[in-house]
Amino acid sequence: KRAALRVASALRDDPALRQDPPSFFETITAAAFHLCAEEKVDIAVVEAGLGGRLDATNLLGDVALTLIASISMDHMDYLGGTIEAIAREKFAVMRPGVPAYFSGSPAELVPLFRAEAAARGAIAHVSPEECVVSGISVDEAGLSFQYEGHGLSLFVTTLLLGLYQVENASLAISGAASLMRAFPRITSETIVRGVAEARWPGRFEVLRREPPLVLDGGHNPDGVRHLVEALTALYGNRRFDILYAAMKDKDYGQCLSYLRTVGRRLLCTRVPGNDRSESPLLLAERAMAAGWPREAIGSFADPLCAFHEAEAGGEGVLCSGSLYFIGALRPRIRSLLDGTP
Repeated sequence: KRAALRVASALRDDPALRQDPPSFFETITAAAFHLCAEEKVDIAVVEAGLGGRLDATNLLGDVALTLIASISMDHMDYLGGTIEAIAREKFAVMRPGVPAYFSGSPAELVPLFRAEAAARGAIAHVSPEECVVSGISVDEAGLSFQYEGHGLSLFVTTLLLGLYQVENASLAISGAASLMRAFPRITSETIVRGVAEARWPGRFEVLRREPPLVLDGGHNPDGVRHLVEALTALYGNRRFDILYAAMKDKDYGQCLSYLRTVGRRLLCTRVPGNDRSESPLLLAERAMAAGWPREAIGSFADPLCAFHEAEAGGEGVLCSGSLYFIGALRPRIRSLLDGTP
């Protein structure tokens, strides 16, 4: 609360900020930085909001480590129309003399990563070149795998689902391992515990096992492709009634094409109170262009009506298309499952 009040005071008292007010993300980033300084944290894990080069988080000065996860085509209006342009925006967070770890995905960006790291004086590491992951096991309870690298041999478990989370977890482990000498409280045990305790609501989140009810905020083609792979790995040939809403500026046509392979019915709806949310009728039209049969598509103004329709089918239910959508829908679905108003 103190951090929020401090930022609110600055917004009120500074004429320049009143004339050119910061965005919501910039405001909460300022509050987070103020809170970290006030609490004198040992390490702050800070995620860029959009890209990196011009992101509010890139104002940080004392950076000990940079992690760059898988890069895909998203936010093209801001970051550029090619994967290389987007990657350059993200690689711009690297700092001179600071280790930078890249997931190596997609592989064609590795040479660009090395070049950008060299230009900035960063110490480049490609995570999969420095560790070995084996024995991957997945079920509805989560993932487990063996990690070997950086002098560590770890059996790792996580509640996060989706095979792509192995790549993410391995990247995080490699980064944490590189900090062990500077921060002795980081140990093999704390790394394993940290991965095991990680939670990510709305990212391949199974709210019910049978019939399965899955929430996933995947909103770009690469994310939805990973979602489909994860669903197939966990549920085989099972088909889902899919509740879908998307933002107007997203490539939802390609997303809907991927979802066709795991979908029984598509129930198009929208995010309540969000003007960026695409019309359900336009989503339905794009779905037909993506190969969905007309008789398998429905349009609903109210997402809860769409959810009840999906539940009535008695099959698995998948809610996807937007983190805004999942954020609005998740508490309402949990209340329904818990039997609370």
